Amino acid sequence: MGKIRIENLKSITLLEFNIPSSGVHILTGINGSGKTTLLACLQRLTDSYAFQRHFRTSSNNQFDNFRNALIRYEQNGSRVDYVYRNTRWSPSPKTGASLLATMGYNNAVFISSSVERFYVQNDELNTRGILAAPQFFRDSMNEIFQTTKYSDLRRKKLDGKGRGYGRWNYGFLLPTTAIGGQNQYYTEKNFSLGELLVLNALFQLEHIHNNSLILIDEIELALHPKVQVKLMQFLERQAKQKSLTIIISTHSSSLIKKANKLIYLERNVGNGIVNVEYDCYPAVALQSMAIQDEVQPDLVFFVEDDYAKYILEQLINYYFMNLHNQRRPIIKILPVGGWPQTLRFTISSANYLIPQNTDVYSFLDSDANADMLAIQADANRSLSQQELLNLYNANQNRIKYLPITPEQGLVEMLNNQPHTHVQPLQNLFNEVFDISQIIIDEQNRGYVYPANPRQAAKKRIPYYIEQIKNQTNRDENYIRIKLAEYYASHYCQNNHVYLQQVFGPIFN
Repeated sequence: MGKIRIENLKSITLLEFNIPSSGVHILTGINGSGKTTLLACLQRLTDSYAFQRHFRTSSNNQFDNFRNALIRYEQNGSRVDYVYRNTRWSPSPKTGASLLATMGYNNAVFISSSVERFYVQNDELNTRGILAAPQFFRDSMNEIFQTTKYSDLRRKKLDGKGRGYGRWNYGFLLPTTAIGGQNQYYTEKNFSLGELLVLNALFQLEHIHNNSLILIDEIELALHPKVQVKLMQFLERQAKQKSLTIIISTHSSSLIKKANKLIYLERNVGNGIVNVEYDCYPAVALQSMAIQDEVQPDLVFFVEDDYAKYILEQLINYYFMNLHNQRRPIIKILPVGGWPQTLRFTISSANYLIPQNTDVYSFLDSDANADMLAIQADANRSLSQQELLNLYNANQNRIKYLPITPEQGLVEMLNNQPHTHVQPLQNLFNEVFDISQIIIDEQNRGYVYPANPRQAAKKRIPYYIEQIKNQTNRDENYIRIKLAEYYASHYCQNNHVYLQQVFGPIFN
């Protein structure tokens, strides 16, 4: 049996964890007990960029520095230690990294409730190639959500998304009543956060290798308790069929009560040592959480996608470091989907998901503001548009806007005197690559982009990321995070007024 030892990482002084056998395991514990940190360490068994993705650092080594941390993997008397050195997590001994391949997992997949935005864009919408979704998706969605509406679930290979069978290559749709002889569909733009989470999980399960590890973090925010239990029961069957080890991190009392295999993390507040109780009785975990787990976020911000999340995080960091020296509240930022979906989820979650003393806001991309103004001016707006307008008018105090659509802002900044960004980006990535040459090469390709600047930016950024990846061997998600940090740092330096106007009323 493999073992993980975590020392001096975030709030954890020491945590020793025996990697469990196959089956579905519910992992619980109070906030700060190390659940997500542990999942990140488990993901590293097959994902070499898991640490960079989950343990994010800052360019100033006085912030977010993990130099005293150690993550040790042990198997059959052999071990390898990972320590943080100069922006990288390095194995000791160097040859020890091969030990992770002996842990018995063909793959490790991390699924978060803050799902990435995988819906189709306007310029990709057409009716070519719309086919019935595989039977596995239709049957599984119906079973988990206890309905029959997914019997007509469709799937489309998205135009311009390249080859391969990744989740980003496909969009899901549901047909509605035909109008004027033309078929009508709802795309993923109008799917709920819970539907997207389950679809993403099913996409991983459809072709996952036997003896793989699936890690699911905080599903209670996206799914109704009954659906949570149905999903767990579905996963138990999948785990048995494919010898999967599935670990679900949660605070859900519904899952804790129904768990056949419950793991409880108990963190000693005084010394940061985390004790692990395997096969824990549900009542023990629930009682301890009810007494101790009083740390709820002060604020929850819903955004459209991960890019918006990264940008908002950096704007807030800058605000508290430079413009507001008061105590920083506990903040949770969660991607939801397109702006209509984010708006709806912000309002509905405040009524049944978010603790009473937690304030909720949506931070929409700036183009959502233009869309809303267009709806207001349209005398022939549809019923769904009217519903959005009503929500907007009744909840304007909860709705904020980012200064610009993140992808558009990044593209415009990098294309403004590209040579000035070469050295700063090399310093930020601690890698040698020439962003100005990447931009020149992209411009010389002669591609025709959409007239809409935001849609054009979404087409151009993947090329930047692919070229940086080829030159640095960095993970795509890591590159996205660093580029977002870079854009936000530039924006903040010259836009103190915006930061004061937006964050002042929220944090004062």
